[in-house]
Amino acid sequence: LNLLIQGSAADQMKRVMINYHSIKHETARILLSVHDEPLITCPTQLRDKEMKKLQEVMDDDTGWEVPMRSSGKTSTKSWGEAVPYEDFE
Repeated sequence: LNLLIQGSAADQMKRVMINYHSIKHETARILLSVHDEPLITCPTQLRDKEMKKLQEVMDDDTGWEVPMRSSGKTSTKSWGEAVPYEDFE
């Protein structure tokens, strides 16, 4: 059962990144994806617009009867600075 769930989540993130890539601003970049968290970089003035685009793609991508809802955070810090190491202990 876990294999099916993890495989579905991986497929969903792949679709999210492909779909986001087609609508993102030309200066926005998908840096990486850690499990179900895509890391995007863009100019500060585009931050809110790009976050909204990414959330819309993540929320609309499933095609399942039960809606999926995403949440996100933005920061001007690097990922390492924004996510304290203590969160991983």
